[in-house]
Amino acid sequence: MCIACAAHASGAPIRPEGKINTKFFVTCGTQDLERIDYVKEFCDLARQRNIDATYKTYNIEHSLNPAQIEDSLKFFEGVR
Repeated sequence: MCIACAAHASGAPIRPEGKINTKFFVTCGTQDLERIDYVKEFCDLARQRNIDATYKTYNIEHSLNPAQIEDSLKFFEGVR
């Protein structure tokens, strides 16, 4: 059972198949041209299925920076 998930720059298309009660925080670098469309597609499909998905971009390539980690921790703190 998972109530929250943070994911950063998915390397492949991931499609939520139906309504789930998990909140998502997904991020991607604006310069990560290979993955940004996968992340946007996930969020669009999640919202169409009424899944709580927050999407945030960072001015980076494919990497994980301290701001993403900090924002992810804040996201988890706010999930109840």
